[in-house]
Amino acid sequence: ADFSARPNWHVQPGETLYASEAERETYVANYALHQGNLLSVEATLYDTSSSFSGGRFDWFTEISSTGFDVRNTSQLGDHRLVYGVDYRDDQVDSGDPLNAREEGNVLGIYAQAHSQLTNQLLLSYGVRYDDYEFEQKVLPGDAGEPSKFDDSDISLNAGLSYELTEHWVLGVGYAEAYRGKEVGDGFTIEKPSVGVAVDNDLKGETVSNIEASAEYSDENLNVKLAIFESKIDDVIFNQLYSGNLYDNAGTVETSGFELDMAYRWGNFNIFAGYS
Repeated sequence: ADFSARPNWHVQPGETLYASEAERETYVANYALHQGNLLSVEATLYDTSSSFSGGRFDWFTEISSTGFDVRNTSQLGDHRLVYGVDYRDDQVDSGDPLNAREEGNVLGIYAQAHSQLTNQLLLSYGVRYDDYEFEQKVLPGDAGEPSKFDDSDISLNAGLSYELTEHWVLGVGYAEAYRGKEVGDGFTIEKPSVGVAVDNDLKGETVSNIEASAEYSDENLNVKLAIFESKIDDVIFNQLYSGNLYDNAGTVETSGFELDMAYRWGNFNIFAGYS
Protein backbone atom coordinates (compact mmCIF):
# COMPACT_ATOMS: atom_id res chain seq x y z
CA ALA A 1 0.00 0.00 0.00
CA ASP A 2 0.97 3.68 -0.01
CA PHE A 3 2.01 5.18 3.36
CA SER A 4 2.91 8.59 4.67
CA ALA A 5 6.50 9.86 4.73
CA ARG A 6 6.91 8.50 8.27
CA PRO A 7 5.02 5.22 8.65
CA ASN A 8 4.25 5.81 12.35
CA TRP A 9 2.46 9.10 11.63
CA HIS A 10 -1.15 9.60 10.60
CA VAL A 11 -1.80 10.38 6.95
CA GLN A 12 -2.83 14.03 6.50
CA PRO A 13 -5.21 15.23 3.74
CA GLY A 14 -3.29 16.02 0.58
CA GLU A 15 -0.07 14.46 1.86
CA THR A 16 2.29 12.81 -0.61
CA LEU A 17 2.27 9.03 -0.17
CA TYR A 18 5.07 6.55 -0.79
CA ALA A 19 4.97 2.95 -1.95
CA SER A 20 5.53 0.60 0.99
CA GLU A 21 5.20 -3.07 1.87
CA ALA A 22 4.22 -4.76 5.14
CA GLU A 23 4.00 -8.43 6.04
CA ARG A 24 3.00 -10.35 9.17
CA GLU A 25 3.14 -14.05 9.98
CA THR A 26 1.67 -15.63 13.12
CA TYR A 27 1.68 -19.17 14.51
CA VAL A 28 -0.55 -20.16 17.44
CA ALA A 29 -0.86 -23.47 19.29
CA ASN A 30 -3.53 -24.19 21.91
CA TYR A 31 -3.95 -27.04 24.37
CA ALA A 32 -6.66 -27.83 26.91
CA LEU A 33 -7.12 -30.55 29.53
CA HIS A 34 -10.25 -30.75 31.73
CA GLN A 35 -10.46 -33.36 34.48
CA GLY A 36 -12.80 -32.66 37.36
CA ASN A 37 -13.19 -29.51 39.42
CA LEU A 38 -9.53 -29.11 40.36
CA LEU A 39 -7.82 -29.57 36.99
CA SER A 40 -8.77 -27.46 33.97
CA VAL A 41 -5.61 -26.50 32.12
CA GLU A 42 -5.45 -24.15 29.14
CA ALA A 43 -2.20 -23.34 27.36
CA THR A 44 -1.37 -21.05 24.44
CA LEU A 45 1.93 -20.70 22.57
CA TYR A 46 2.40 -18.05 19.89
CA ASP A 47 5.04 -16.61 17.58
CA THR A 48 4.54 -13.48 15.48
CA SER A 49 6.93 -11.75 13.11
CA SER A 50 6.27 -8.64 11.06
CA SER A 51 8.25 -6.42 8.72
CA PHE A 52 7.84 -3.06 7.00
CA SER A 53 9.76 -1.35 4.23
CA GLY A 54 9.11 1.91 2.45
CA GLY A 55 8.16 5.48 3.29
CA ARG A 56 9.93 8.64 2.18
CA PHE A 57 13.22 7.63 3.83
CA ASP A 58 13.11 3.97 2.76
CA TRP A 59 12.52 2.66 6.29
CA PHE A 60 13.06 -1.01 7.03
CA THR A 61 12.16 -2.78 10.27
CA GLU A 62 11.46 -6.27 11.58
CA ILE A 63 9.66 -7.06 14.84
CA SER A 64 9.24 -10.49 16.43
CA SER A 65 7.27 -11.57 19.49
CA THR A 66 7.18 -15.04 21.04
CA GLY A 67 5.33 -16.04 24.17
CA PHE A 68 3.04 -18.38 26.06
CA ASP A 69 0.28 -18.47 28.68
CA VAL A 70 -0.42 -21.51 30.87
CA ARG A 71 -3.27 -21.39 33.38
CA ASN A 72 -5.35 -23.75 35.51
CA THR A 73 -8.84 -23.24 36.89
CA SER A 74 -9.95 -24.91 40.12
CA GLN A 75 -13.53 -24.92 41.42
CA LEU A 76 -13.76 -25.35 45.20
CA GLY A 77 -17.40 -25.14 46.15
CA ASP A 78 -18.43 -21.49 45.83
CA HIS A 79 -14.85 -20.43 45.05
CA ARG A 80 -13.25 -20.40 41.59
CA LEU A 81 -9.48 -19.88 41.32
CA VAL A 82 -7.55 -19.16 38.09
CA TYR A 83 -3.76 -19.16 38.36
CA GLY A 84 -0.91 -19.39 35.90
CA VAL A 85 2.14 -17.90 34.27
CA ASP A 86 2.69 -15.97 31.04
CA TYR A 87 5.82 -14.86 29.22
CA ARG A 88 6.64 -12.74 26.16
CA ASP A 89 9.94 -12.07 24.40
CA ASP A 90 10.19 -9.18 21.90
CA GLN A 91 12.88 -8.04 19.47
CA VAL A 92 12.87 -5.09 17.07
CA ASP A 93 15.48 -4.46 14.36
CA SER A 94 15.73 -1.27 12.34
CA GLY A 95 17.76 -0.40 9.27
CA ASP A 96 19.08 -2.28 6.27
CA PRO A 97 21.89 -2.85 6.99
CA LEU A 98 21.01 -3.25 10.67
CA ASN A 99 21.87 -0.19 12.80
CA ALA A 100 19.50 -0.46 15.79
CA ARG A 101 18.17 -3.38 17.84
CA GLU A 102 16.22 -3.61 21.08
CA GLU A 103 15.26 -6.73 23.03
CA GLY A 104 12.85 -7.11 25.92
CA ASN A 105 10.85 -9.69 27.82
CA VAL A 106 8.23 -9.81 30.54
CA LEU A 107 7.38 -12.68 32.90
CA GLY A 108 4.06 -12.68 34.73
CA ILE A 109 2.73 -14.91 37.52
CA TYR A 110 -0.89 -14.43 38.53
CA ALA A 111 -3.84 -15.72 40.54
CA GLN A 112 -7.43 -14.52 40.36
CA ALA A 113 -10.30 -15.77 42.53
CA HIS A 114 -14.08 -15.37 42.55
CA SER A 115 -16.00 -16.23 45.72
CA GLN A 116 -19.79 -16.38 45.85
CA LEU A 117 -20.20 -15.17 49.44
CA THR A 118 -24.01 -15.18 49.29
CA ASN A 119 -26.61 -15.70 46.58
CA GLN A 120 -26.41 -11.96 45.84
CA LEU A 121 -22.80 -11.05 46.69
CA LEU A 122 -19.76 -11.99 44.55
CA LEU A 123 -16.23 -11.13 45.64
CA SER A 124 -13.30 -11.08 43.20
CA TYR A 125 -9.67 -10.68 44.26
CA GLY A 126 -6.28 -11.34 42.74
CA VAL A 127 -2.57 -10.69 42.61
CA ARG A 128 -0.05 -10.49 39.78
CA TYR A 129 3.75 -10.34 39.66
CA ASP A 130 5.48 -8.85 36.60
CA ASP A 131 9.20 -8.82 35.83
CA TYR A 132 10.41 -6.68 32.90
CA GLU A 133 13.80 -6.75 31.20
CA PHE A 134 14.89 -4.41 28.40
CA GLU A 135 18.21 -3.94 26.61
CA GLN A 136 19.54 -2.07 23.60
CA LYS A 137 21.75 -4.52 21.70
CA VAL A 138 22.77 -2.48 18.63
CA LEU A 139 22.99 1.32 18.48
CA PRO A 140 23.82 3.89 15.80
CA GLY A 141 27.55 4.67 15.82
CA ASP A 142 27.42 7.96 17.79
CA ALA A 143 24.50 7.18 20.08
CA GLY A 144 26.45 6.50 23.29
CA GLU A 145 26.28 3.47 25.56
CA PRO A 146 23.50 0.86 25.30
CA SER A 147 20.78 1.14 27.93
CA LYS A 148 19.27 -1.54 30.18
CA PHE A 149 16.16 -1.81 32.33
CA ASP A 150 15.31 -4.58 34.81
CA ASP A 151 12.52 -4.12 37.32
CA SER A 152 9.53 -5.92 38.81
CA ASP A 153 6.44 -5.21 40.89
CA ILE A 154 3.32 -6.78 42.39
CA SER A 155 -0.22 -5.66 41.50
CA LEU A 156 -3.40 -6.31 43.49
CA ASN A 157 -7.10 -6.11 42.67
CA ALA A 158 -10.40 -6.61 44.48
CA GLY A 159 -14.04 -6.09 43.62
CA LEU A 160 -17.60 -6.65 44.83
CA SER A 161 -20.71 -7.30 42.76
CA TYR A 162 -24.09 -7.19 44.51
CA GLU A 163 -27.34 -8.37 42.90
CA LEU A 164 -29.74 -5.85 44.40
CA THR A 165 -32.81 -7.23 42.61
CA GLU A 166 -33.52 -9.55 39.70
CA HIS A 167 -32.75 -6.66 37.33
CA TRP A 168 -30.25 -4.46 39.21
CA VAL A 169 -26.57 -5.20 39.95
CA LEU A 170 -24.23 -2.83 41.79
CA GLY A 171 -20.45 -3.07 41.60
CA VAL A 172 -17.30 -1.51 43.00
CA GLY A 173 -13.68 -2.40 42.32
CA TYR A 174 -10.05 -1.45 42.76
CA ALA A 175 -7.23 -2.64 40.49
CA GLU A 176 -3.52 -2.06 40.04
CA ALA A 177 -1.21 -2.75 37.09
CA TYR A 178 2.50 -2.44 36.35
CA ARG A 179 4.42 -1.94 33.09
CA GLY A 180 8.16 -1.61 32.63
CA LYS A 181 10.15 -0.35 29.64
CA GLU A 182 9.27 -2.25 26.46
CA VAL A 183 10.90 -2.29 23.03
CA GLY A 184 10.10 0.67 20.78
CA ASP A 185 8.71 0.66 17.28
CA GLY A 186 10.99 0.20 14.31
CA PHE A 187 10.91 3.86 13.25
CA THR A 188 12.00 5.67 16.41
CA ILE A 189 14.68 3.45 17.99
CA GLU A 190 17.47 5.04 15.91
CA LYS A 191 17.80 8.70 16.91
CA PRO A 192 21.49 9.50 17.37
CA SER A 193 20.86 13.25 17.16
CA VAL A 194 18.73 13.32 20.33
CA GLY A 195 20.20 10.41 22.27
CA VAL A 196 18.75 6.94 22.78
CA ALA A 197 19.69 6.33 26.41
CA VAL A 198 17.22 5.14 29.00
CA ASP A 199 17.51 6.99 32.33
CA ASN A 200 19.60 4.91 34.74
CA ASP A 201 17.01 5.61 37.44
CA LEU A 202 14.04 4.75 35.19
CA LYS A 203 11.07 3.24 37.05
CA GLY A 204 8.24 1.17 35.67
CA GLU A 205 4.77 2.66 35.36
CA THR A 206 2.22 1.81 38.07
CA VAL A 207 -1.48 2.46 37.72
CA SER A 208 -4.34 2.32 40.21
CA ASN A 209 -7.99 2.41 39.17
CA ILE A 210 -11.19 2.73 41.22
CA GLU A 211 -14.56 2.10 39.61
CA ALA A 212 -18.21 1.98 40.72
CA SER A 213 -21.07 0.80 38.52
CA ALA A 214 -24.81 0.18 38.36
CA GLU A 215 -26.32 -2.16 35.75
CA TYR A 216 -29.93 -2.84 34.78
CA SER A 217 -30.98 -5.76 32.57
CA ASP A 218 -34.18 -7.48 31.53
CA GLU A 219 -35.21 -9.64 28.58
CA ASN A 220 -34.56 -6.93 25.95
CA LEU A 221 -32.72 -4.06 27.63
CA ASN A 222 -29.29 -3.73 29.24
CA VAL A 223 -28.00 -0.42 30.62
CA LYS A 224 -24.77 0.15 32.56
CA LEU A 225 -23.36 3.29 34.16
CA ALA A 226 -19.80 3.32 35.52
CA ILE A 227 -17.72 6.08 37.08
CA PHE A 228 -13.96 5.73 37.45
CA GLU A 229 -10.79 7.42 38.58
CA SER A 230 -7.31 6.26 37.59
CA LYS A 231 -3.78 7.42 38.38
CA ILE A 232 -0.60 6.47 36.50
CA ASP A 233 2.63 7.15 38.39
CA ASP A 234 6.13 7.39 36.87
CA VAL A 235 4.87 7.61 33.27
CA ILE A 236 7.60 6.47 30.85
CA PHE A 237 7.77 9.23 28.25
CA ASN A 238 9.77 9.99 25.13
CA GLN A 239 11.22 13.41 26.03
CA LEU A 240 12.88 13.68 22.59
CA TYR A 241 15.18 16.63 23.37
CA SER A 242 16.20 15.82 26.95
CA GLY A 243 19.48 14.19 27.96
CA ASN A 244 17.72 10.84 28.03
CA LEU A 245 15.33 9.77 25.32
CA TYR A 246 13.19 7.86 27.84
CA ASP A 247 12.65 8.87 31.46
CA ASN A 248 9.82 9.26 33.95
CA ALA A 249 7.68 12.29 33.14
CA GLY A 250 5.40 12.38 36.19
CA THR A 251 1.80 11.44 36.96
CA VAL A 252 -1.34 11.25 34.81
CA GLU A 253 -4.73 11.37 36.51
CA THR A 254 -7.97 10.53 34.71
CA SER A 255 -11.57 10.55 35.90
CA GLY A 256 -14.83 10.12 34.06
CA PHE A 257 -17.88 7.99 33.39
CA GLU A 258 -19.23 5.58 30.79
CA LEU A 259 -22.89 4.96 29.90
CA ASP A 260 -23.74 1.98 27.66
CA MET A 261 -27.08 0.67 26.45
CA ALA A 262 -28.05 -2.40 24.45
CA TYR A 263 -31.60 -3.11 23.25
CA ARG A 264 -32.97 -6.14 21.43
CA TRP A 265 -35.90 -5.37 19.11
CA GLY A 266 -37.05 -8.39 17.18
CA ASN A 267 -34.14 -9.43 14.98
CA PHE A 268 -32.26 -6.19 15.62
CA ASN A 269 -29.68 -5.45 18.29
CA ILE A 270 -29.20 -1.73 18.99
CA PHE A 271 -26.17 -0.42 20.87
CA ALA A 272 -25.49 3.10 22.12
CA GLY A 273 -22.84 4.54 24.40
CA TYR A 274 -21.57 7.83 25.81
CA SER A 275 -18.38 8.46 27.78
